[in-house]
Amino acid sequence: MINTVGKAYFGAHERKAMVNVGTRSDSNVGNGSTQVKKNVKVGEKSYQIFPWGMNNKKPNEMMDLLASNSDLINLLEARKDFLFGAGIGVFEQTFDKGTEILTPIETEKYKKLHDFIQKNDLSEFNESAGCHIVDTANLFTNVSIEKDKVPLITAIDPLLCRADKELKLGAVQNYLISGEWASNSQKDIIVTPSLKLDTDLSKQGEYIMHVKRTQTGQFYYSYATWWPVQKAISIANRLWDFHINGLDTQYNAANIVRVASEYFSKFGAEYEGGEDAFREEFWENVDSLLSGEQGSNRMLADECAVGPDGKLTPYIEIVPVERGIKGDEYLKLYEIVMLAISNASSILSNIAGVSNGKVMGGSGSELRVSAEFQQQYRTPRERQMILRVLNRKIKPLLELPNNVVFAYKNIILQTLDVNPTGTQKTTSNAS
Repeated sequence: MINTVGKAYFGAHERKAMVNVGTRSDSNVGNGSTQVKKNVKVGEKSYQIFPWGMNNKKPNEMMDLLASNSDLINLLEARKDFLFGAGIGVFEQTFDKGTEILTPIETEKYKKLHDFIQKNDLSEFNESAGCHIVDTANLFTNVSIEKDKVPLITAIDPLLCRADKELKLGAVQNYLISGEWASNSQKDIIVTPSLKLDTDLSKQGEYIMHVKRTQTGQFYYSYATWWPVQKAISIANRLWDFHINGLDTQYNAANIVRVASEYFSKFGAEYEGGEDAFREEFWENVDSLLSGEQGSNRMLADECAVGPDGKLTPYIEIVPVERGIKGDEYLKLYEIVMLAISNASSILSNIAGVSNGKVMGGSGSELRVSAEFQQQYRTPRERQMILRVLNRKIKPLLELPNNVVFAYKNIILQTLDVNPTGTQKTTSNAS
């Protein structure tokens, strides 16, 4: 197992019946002059990675954006909880009149399976894999074959992984691991071969299997469902800055200060710095006087001439402006932005607590049905990505019978009169 940060992981585009296309690209990155050319040298060999985003920093930028918005974090954490369910187990698969039945098994029954369970923390792998899929729609898994031939698996942070652009039979051959892709210099890079269909796993070695959500035009990397609303997230963050400033200044000007022009010409002429310096210092002092400790820029300056009738005397007049803490249009904008973010998070609206810009919930039965719908029908594709690693790559190494499978355990909510604990665990095989 590669145990240094950024070293070792799992990727794979398997060989399939296909027309062999020599050059591939991702539609949201581009080709030619629009694409970052990233050549890196590892030892004596040079590699050209395929950039993840126009500047090869897309996932890093999106994780920074995620960390800046607690509302989005909360939504994605809820989605990860549904994806995790009650964890992954090992089951015997049987059928009764076409109905699949999954029965938990004792892992001691199969030695290699027992050794694998003892060696790997499936709960940790499930949590890490689900986190990476929800955050980035990509799962990179390091498969390490050691002397005992019992595989060790680790979900690798996608921010560390980039694909070698060179293809063979239409498949990525290597993945490059580094913790410095966000910088302009990579000094510590590990090249790890991708785990393909024809990879010989009888030998010791490190491999990376890359599983991602299928998206048209995205060959090297997928993008998460919430990434396209990055502008909405940025707007939501800016609204907080607006209201912080508004609380300091009470959002608008508090006074109109009218001053006769003759005031400056009369008294400014005797000022050491002249009339202009006198005028500037005058307005600064007035603003400071009226603002106090609550901020600045709460005054409208109105320098006037004296009329023919000689009015506007004395020289200075202060007129209060009716004001209050407002900004309703910004609050409405925030509601719209939150609805967009909620929709992009792939969480049902009443579970997310947002619908048409309003906070909502529902009765207990409504929430129960929504939670079960979310778990049963909005997680299978992502669970399949994780189970693909276990059932298609790990299971053959453990020499398990065909009817022994890894599968998810669900949590089904029940009323207390049916089940005193309020929950029941079921299984689902999304392999």
